Amino acid sequence: MFHRSQLDKLFELIGQVQGSSDGVDSNVLGELKEEAHRLQALDQHLILGQHMHRHGSSQYVFLAPKAMPFDEEVFIENLQEEWEPQKDEELEYGTWDAVLILS
Repeated sequence: MFHRSQLDKLFELIGQVQGSSDGVDSNVLGELKEEAHRLQALDQHLILGQHMHRHGSSQYVFLAPKAMPFDEEVFIENLQEEWEPQKDEELEYGTWDAVLILS
């Protein structure tokens, strides 16, 4: 699973290959291969979070490197609304390494 912005370089290189009228430039082809390998090597996972507050609950989805520490502090920093624990708000989050993409 990749975020769209992670694929921008790959799509740019593919566009260069498709737009070439003189044949494929070996440098562009090499860059395309390197970018594909870089994407394949990304070790990331999906983090799902839920912020329960007085108005209901809000769900959050993060795509992050597995090596990046993710704890309550990081979750709070990335909330799109104010964190008010004094009002009995709660946070829950978990990670998923395997994501099934249906098509």
